[in-house]
Amino acid sequence: MSVVVLIEDHLPATDRLVTVLGAAGIEVLKADCPRSAVSLANSAPACTAIVSDRDLSVSANSGDAAGQALQSAANLPLVLIDGGDEHWYRREAARWKRSISKPFDPEQLVQALRELARPGKQPRL
Repeated sequence: MSVVVLIEDHLPATDRLVTVLGAAGIEVLKADCPRSAVSLANSAPACTAIVSDRDLSVSANSGDAAGQALQSAANLPLVLIDGGDEHWYRREAARWKRSISKPFDPEQLVQALRELARPGKQPRL
């Protein structure tokens, strides 16, 4: 079973993603901020990726805050879920392994995580 850390501060979204990912055989460790995500990822040797919502209430530019904090979780792919379409933001999101735009089908996230688990197959969503 794959393990991912999910950074999400909106409970209905968290519950939905946990349900969908769980049905796909992916265990989800829930975090409400980047700092707790790093702690969870470091304590879970089987962790394969970190998924973060861009619109966290922890800062005005949460995607950037998450990216900076998560740099300490070396060797883990980062998947960013965002609802913005600003050109500057798309450029910034390029440093993430994947980005998925809202609204999205949760199965897109399942597929991205499966692809990240297979080396050599990492197309951008």
